[in-house]
Amino acid sequence: MGFIPDRRIEAEATEAAAEMIERARRNFDVALDFTDASIRKVEALLQQLHLRARNDKPSDAQVFDYAKGLGSYVGEVFRRNHGAEWGVVALGDDSYPGMRSAQREQLFWPWRRAYNRIVNGPEDNVWHYYQLLVERAGGTLAVHDDGMPSNFAPPTMNYGRARAAATAKASPSVRFSANALGGVPGRAKRPATSAAPAPVRRPWWKFW
Repeated sequence: MGFIPDRRIEAEATEAAAEMIERARRNFDVALDFTDASIRKVEALLQQLHLRARNDKPSDAQVFDYAKGLGSYVGEVFRRNHGAEWGVVALGDDSYPGMRSAQREQLFWPWRRAYNRIVNGPEDNVWHYYQLLVERAGGTLAVHDDGMPSNFAPPTMNYGRARAAATAKASPSVRFSANALGGVPGRAKRPATSAAPAPVRRPWWKFW
């Protein structure tokens, strides 16, 4: 197993992470700030994508697109807070984009882990993965006694609030407003006597 630093992969990952921050803010009202604690928010986002993927059946390329964005963000958080570099990890005759930690030189693949999280579900929990990476690198996380990072603010799960906000702004046509995690469409404002329409559901990958 070997590792070769690659500035092109680093540039690609940093760009993907920046795009992910904007997507999370714009479409899900989730603030990602490069803190260790923000990986809990990434885990919550990945769980929602996993649940949606079971029904929406996105293509492998679509899954990888989001895995790359979220995995790049995870890798950048680790790099900025604990030290690492992007490059190519060689495994036998194969090679993959990955990272090497500055301390103890452990190798890891955040893109692949995020992909596995979407496909396999909670068994590939990214928050647990991140904690293990930090531990193996000899770092520490600031956490409460309950295991929650001290600066963690969980993404809102209140679908009602998202719908209410969308209704307040709605014109006669339907407006879509993704809430913090689920991307639930808002509904057009209608008279109280009319029946509420069924929520319009879009494939999860079309929200980003």
